[in-house]
Amino acid sequence: MRVGFHPTSGRRDENYIGTGDSWRKIVAMSPHFGVCPDLAGRANWGSDPLAFLREMGGRLTALHTHDTVPFGESQAPVKEILLMIRNENMKFVPIVERIYPLKPEMDKVTEIRSLVEYCKNALA
Repeated sequence: MRVGFHPTSGRRDENYIGTGDSWRKIVAMSPHFGVCPDLAGRANWGSDPLAFLREMGGRLTALHTHDTVPFGESQAPVKEILLMIRNENMKFVPIVERIYPLKPEMDKVTEIRSLVEYCKNALA
């Protein structure tokens, strides 16, 4: 069975999971340990999030794909990551999440559909 570690939150100490170095330590512990990083924490991975994802390669179990604003409205490389997964035949799941607050007039289901539509358009 593979285990995909997800980043921790809160106080950053030597046991914090989320930096590029912490992910490297995890995968060095066991061939059964993988990573399930969070795109919102990409600044902790190093200067190039795509290079980090390529480095982790077969150790990626999933990627929590979200940002603090809707896809396409920030610097998150969602489109580039989706294209990389497809073009490089990577075998992990990009999980679409919405973590940003909704305005009162917004609907949760409609908003998730718009994120999925963004992903489909990115791959078209």
